[in-house]
Amino acid sequence: MKVHIHEIGEDGEHLAGELEAVALDLPPNELVQPVSPLNYDLTLGMSEGGIFATGTLTMQFKCICVRCLEEFEYEAEVPDFALQEEVADAATFDLTPHCREDILLTLPAHPHCDWDGSRACPAKAILEESAPESESSGGRGEWNVLDNLKVP
Repeated sequence: MKVHIHEIGEDGEHLAGELEAVALDLPPNELVQPVSPLNYDLTLGMSEGGIFATGTLTMQFKCICVRCLEEFEYEAEVPDFALQEEVADAATFDLTPHCREDILLTLPAHPHCDWDGSRACPAKAILEESAPESESSGGRGEWNVLDNLKVP
């Protein structure tokens, strides 16, 4: 997503649209895969030899839950995208790597299908049922073994 620096007026420039996912060159990941282009709505401007951009970025992903292995949709959103870069004598500036970085930072490292509370992960319920005695019932579960440890 290259912009021509000399075309940005004193009042700035509004830039909105879509950028295909392949242009972001996202690293391959079996658990998190893009299913939509990057939607951007940005305001660009110039200040003291630099370019700035503010706005929002959104992109849809298909994720696989690390607990139950079910697919679910995840919307990566950067509501307050902000960038300030020196441009010196450049004629164009590429926003793509900056957008890519911010989108990557919003992606879950270990996706869970119950991330937003809209559903309950079926595997989590099974894990909780089979878990040892919990603190809420007065015990400390697997830590009880340490109570019997004899330290010289």
